[in-house]
Amino acid sequence: AIYTSPGDPAAKYSWTIEGGTPIGATDQSSVKVLWNGTDSGSVKLAIENANGCASASPAEQPVIINDLPANPTISGPAVVCYNQEAIYTSTGDPAAKYSWTIEGGTPTGATEQTSVKVLWNGTDAGSVKLAIENANGCASASPAEQPVTINKLQADPTISGPAVVCYNPDAIYTRTDDPA
Repeated sequence: AIYTSPGDPAAKYSWTIEGGTPIGATDQSSVKVLWNGTDSGSVKLAIENANGCASASPAEQPVIINDLPANPTISGPAVVCYNQEAIYTSTGDPAAKYSWTIEGGTPTGATEQTSVKVLWNGTDAGSVKLAIENANGCASASPAEQPVTINKLQADPTISGPAVVCYNPDAIYTRTDDPA
């Protein structure tokens, strides 16, 4: 998060962070903070002008630090056939926002729920990715990803041999798609 204070560019700024870690300088008109504490923290700012006179009282902004949702997991087949539909699920908070991303296939329903149905119509490989955002608006630290192998379908078989025969003759039928 970035916090700023408008003011005199010649002023001396002094930011104090509780419950987080400043990223970069703390003596500028803005400060970037990585919130890594628990529950709550604060950002405090004292300013001194070019004449050496400090502000009467520093500014303080309390900050509530919300937990991140647990990193999601994905359950579903890792190997599918071309044009096969498959369902992928993730257990978790039903109030959370689920965002599924599909590569190599097409979702055949909603992508904002705890599960997604996919028609695998790509070639060779695809993937299912899932990011979760909890009710506080915090996203999981890392999205889940499951690679999917998309196997090609067997060629449609054909049959060669006589279509009209005499009763009880010896006839041989062979598959023309199998060289063996």
